[in-house]
Amino acid sequence: MVEVSKTTDQALEVLEFLGQRGSLSIAEAARELDLSRTVAYRLLSTLEQRGFVKRNEGIYRLGPKLFALAQHVEWAVRDAAHPHMRVLVDELRETVVLSLRDGGQTLSMHRVANREHFVQISYPPGLRYDLADTVGGRVILAHLEPDEQLQILGDPDHPLLPELGRIRRRGYAMTKDEEAAGMSGLAVPIRSMDGVVACLTVYTPTERTADVKARHEVVVRAADAISQELLEN
Repeated sequence: MVEVSKTTDQALEVLEFLGQRGSLSIAEAARELDLSRTVAYRLLSTLEQRGFVKRNEGIYRLGPKLFALAQHVEWAVRDAAHPHMRVLVDELRETVVLSLRDGGQTLSMHRVANREHFVQISYPPGLRYDLADTVGGRVILAHLEPDEQLQILGDPDHPLLPELGRIRRRGYAMTKDEEAAGMSGLAVPIRSMDGVVACLTVYTPTERTADVKARHEVVVRAADAISQELLEN
């Protein structure tokens, strides 16, 4: 059995819980995590001193150090994805977007646009949507555990659940005129040691959807190559 540090494990548990809750007090940390108030205070104080949490009037929230570390992770995904996105654009002549999972949402962080077609899709970085509302979000949702899917969707009878099963089995998701009229998307998951953390989406005018669907294996291979790099590094 692997030996672990109890204090480190408790600190990480506090961070994970804080990430889920958004904010908490020392009393809430002690009660919800079954800690003494003294231990909860020491953990949060240490995390505050190191910049992992910040405190305002006795309420703790995630701090700037975590966001700085997360940015490094985002750039690692972007750096791994960019050359494969360039190849996809050259092969498919469509716009390719890299989106990251951020809790229950996706955040578009990088785009390589096609310049050959007169009519093309513009999907700028910085767009944020709920996972259920985009093709990329759905392919991420499909690869989460059922309890996490339920937590995000909030309804055991959500109409999207059967489609998520189909997406997981075939390995990619598609939408047609759902995110915007005249726009379709094909998305595939990107994996790291933490599971599915991102997705690649090929966006195309609806009239060219069949061309991309016929070559979905190319998109799957690109995402698999990115995933392999992330798993190795």
